[in-house]
Amino acid sequence: MSIPINSTPISVYQSQFGVPPGNQDPKAECEKWQKVCEKVLADYDRLRAELEKARLEKIMAEWALEPIGTMEEVFATVVRDQTIDELIAELESKELSE
Repeated sequence: MSIPINSTPISVYQSQFGVPPGNQDPKAECEKWQKVCEKVLADYDRLRAELEKARLEKIMAEWALEPIGTMEEVFATVVRDQTIDELIAELESKELSE
């Protein structure tokens, strides 16, 4: 059962149990209030789970990767200013200077 947002505790209680609070045995009334609280907590847990799912879906949508393409398309985007030999020589010179 979902409890309307603009409801007052008294109206929720009365809609659940047919009588306003304070007109019954205190122990029985306490048990009824506990039932109301259990329903509110169940709604809270459900809404929290829905929110977490929506957040996760949003994050995953933002991280969605575009297709990479074929190897030829990937190689076409690589800038080749250096040869492999030049790259190795540069790396070796950096190692020696450290």
